[in-house]
Amino acid sequence: CMRQVIGQNGIVLLSEPQRHTGDRFEKWIRSAGWRCDSCLVDIEDGNREIRVFQCRLDSKPS
Repeated sequence: CMRQVIGQNGIVLLSEPQRHTGDRFEKWIRSAGWRCDSCLVDIEDGNREIRVFQCRLDSKPS
């Protein structure tokens, strides 16, 4: 679905509250032909940091 709406060189940003499924997501999306970087962001709400994924289509799928 993301492939249908993302433009050339586009980036998809997704976030989640550091669930164990986020680790599996990063591996899965890479296997589906996307580059994916993640970082933790403190949104200063007194709760734990959220993980933000920055995904873009890989021009050279591995």
